[in-house]
Amino acid sequence: MTTFFRQLASRGQSHWQTGAFALPSTPLARTRLLFLVFCQLLTAASVPVIVFNGAPDDRLRVTAGFAVAFLFWHRARGYAQGRFSLAATLLDGLALLALGLGVDNVATVLGAYYGGVCVLSLYGSARRIACQVVVNSAAVALAATFGTTALAKDGQAVSLVAVQFLGFALMSSVLHMLATTLTKYEQVLAREHILTTVGITLVAAAEREQLHAAAVEGALLLLLTQSAGAHASLWVGSSNGLLAVAVRGDANGEGAEVGSQLNLSDVEVGIHAALQEHAVVDISGPHHSGVRQAFGIAFHDNAVLVPLRSQADVRGALALGTRDQLSADVRGILQSLGSVIALALDSRALAETLHQRRTEARFRALVQHASDLVTIIDGHGTIQYQSPSAERVLGYAPESLVGRPIADLLDPLDRQRVAELIGQAHTSSDGSQHSTYACCTETGPGATSRRCSPTCSTTRTYAAWS
Repeated sequence: MTTFFRQLASRGQSHWQTGAFALPSTPLARTRLLFLVFCQLLTAASVPVIVFNGAPDDRLRVTAGFAVAFLFWHRARGYAQGRFSLAATLLDGLALLALGLGVDNVATVLGAYYGGVCVLSLYGSARRIACQVVVNSAAVALAATFGTTALAKDGQAVSLVAVQFLGFALMSSVLHMLATTLTKYEQVLAREHILTTVGITLVAAAEREQLHAAAVEGALLLLLTQSAGAHASLWVGSSNGLLAVAVRGDANGEGAEVGSQLNLSDVEVGIHAALQEHAVVDISGPHHSGVRQAFGIAFHDNAVLVPLRSQADVRGALALGTRDQLSADVRGILQSLGSVIALALDSRALAETLHQRRTEARFRALVQHASDLVTIIDGHGTIQYQSPSAERVLGYAPESLVGRPIADLLDPLDRQRVAELIGQAHTSSDGSQHSTYACCTETGPGATSRRCSPTCSTTRTYAAWS
């Protein structure tokens, strides 16, 4: 009992703002609160009936009083917890039976019966609600038969039970459909909110890793609005090859790992074509087990692939596995998420390209007119860029050096040392290596001859390797 009041108090704290009571934020929660108040009022109306028109046996009247108190607590507790179990439905029926036996005429306290139908019909599945209708009808039948001899003698008990059974069934059906509709409406709002939030997060992501993580976490949140367990992985690349860049969910060590690779053409005939159609591809069932295995979601029987398309080509896919079959609404929102992720990836690639171009432009502006000799080489020692000062210092046209080995410019005595320096560049703790070495210059008419002699050893270059 203490736990219940703590839960109710903690729920109530979210409704009280600056001393004023505020209604719950969702339509379904408001509806449940409204019917709870209505139910409690109908149950409270049974108290005067017990006092002034109760059963002749005082023990039955006292039991009915305790039943009313239990119904108050039990229904408020179910509202606080947000659910009513099958056992709770049976307990509610027993309390209603005790209430019906404690009055002279069960028809005078039917409000408590209908109040329970109003509240409990807004929770649970159709099967549990059907059980509730049967339990309430049985409580009315037993109370009318054993509690009021006049009804049984006149044959009114049967007609009373029949009418109330139809009333319970009709009211519970209507309220269950209302709860189902409101639940779907709230799920749609929640999914749209998740999609909007993910879109904002993708745009604000400073690094690719943050973008990838936001994409799979957003997909996982969308899946969890319908399924209790889910797994999501993001694969990027092209139709020729995909790379897993982010993985989240309940894989339990069985899913794909970041860095895993696969080729769509090797997975299954038709998967690539289906992704090209920009539709969510269902890979559930035993005939798609190979595809689920390739994407690392073989531990889920229900799975889909969401394409990430850039113009006419597939840039990647979201591989999603769930315990439950996905509805058409969820698939539609996942397709929208795929478009948002693809747009974010394109925007990131464009931003990186523009940044690289601006960086190269700044670099060229910095070294174009520098007096120092600036040479950029790759890991194999091949010249990728040569500053214009090469013509003044060494006698070579800069464009003639691009693509040539750096060893061609070095004194033969220095070539081995510089080759070792290049090999050490990748393992340097500070990312750079420094050395001084002699270069060969072009001399003679038309710069057709080379000289690498001690007389030109004064031509020195200070190099930083990174």
